[in-house]
Amino acid sequence: MTRIRVRILIVDNERFFRDSIHEILVGQGHDCVVVEDGGAALEAARDPAVGVVLLDIRLTEPDGVEVLQQLLQLRPELRVVMLSAPTEQEPVIEALRLGASDYLAKPLHDEELRLSVERALRGYQVESGWQRLRQRLDRLVLRMTELGARVRCEAGPAREAALVEGATTIASEVLEAGRSSLLQLGEDGRTLRVSAALGHPVKLSELETTSVGASVAGLAIERGEPLLVVDADHEPDVAKRLSPGRYASDSFAVAPLRCGERSLGVLCVTERIDGGVFGPEDLALLQLLAMQVSESLTAGTASGRAPTVRDESASQRDSELARM
Repeated sequence: MTRIRVRILIVDNERFFRDSIHEILVGQGHDCVVVEDGGAALEAARDPAVGVVLLDIRLTEPDGVEVLQQLLQLRPELRVVMLSAPTEQEPVIEALRLGASDYLAKPLHDEELRLSVERALRGYQVESGWQRLRQRLDRLVLRMTELGARVRCEAGPAREAALVEGATTIASEVLEAGRSSLLQLGEDGRTLRVSAALGHPVKLSELETTSVGASVAGLAIERGEPLLVVDADHEPDVAKRLSPGRYASDSFAVAPLRCGERSLGVLCVTERIDGGVFGPEDLALLQLLAMQVSESLTAGTASGRAPTVRDESASQRDSELARM
């Protein structure tokens, strides 16, 4: 997945310190923004690329501690390192109590600054990653709940069609994929039929049945486990199953649809809309959706009724389990 390069915001009312910190960090390959007061800092922090702030505690109107509070209200995931004189112990302790991640005493030592910034960047990346995952998980639960309500309004074959089409749409939206598809395993256990597809250049009716042994989707069935491909060129088993020019991307995520040990099919995504690659978080979300679809398809088959999607409380339990 494509990530925005994290920027460091330097806030100091003394030009000497602003320039020296900027020179050190840029020399270490960091992308920096420099401002001299709290108002400018709050404006600059609205940029989602800013993840770490080096904040002078001796700012005036408002002071550094007040700016810290406002920054964390605006962007709770920010990592703020306070800059202070060695004698400013009380305001530093107050800043740490309010949520500052670290502090550095002036004059700054190059290596100490580097280490503090690296710690702050790691902390920001972990927190912002969890925040993104929680947002995507909440969106997945919401969309599955909406799908459940829609499926319950259908009857007969239309109900299964609504389920597979809805699941394909959700996979594309939540994983930000240009193409998604749901393939069901034929009764012979050797072929896959495309039941729903989104973003493909040809109509669903024109998509041919494929052999399990000749498709990337089939590889997940053969292995009996989810498949995450970052770059197909580096995975011979995947590369040999791809038709030249068929996909604009070499990154795929495939989650099997299963009932116990029995394969039902697969849910697939490719071609991230941001041009990036799929990662473990994407595969985990796809697996959650695939589990829901598998259970719904199996329930309909076992009971002789059309498949149903679990109620909202069940989806919420999945969400809570995924967060643990």
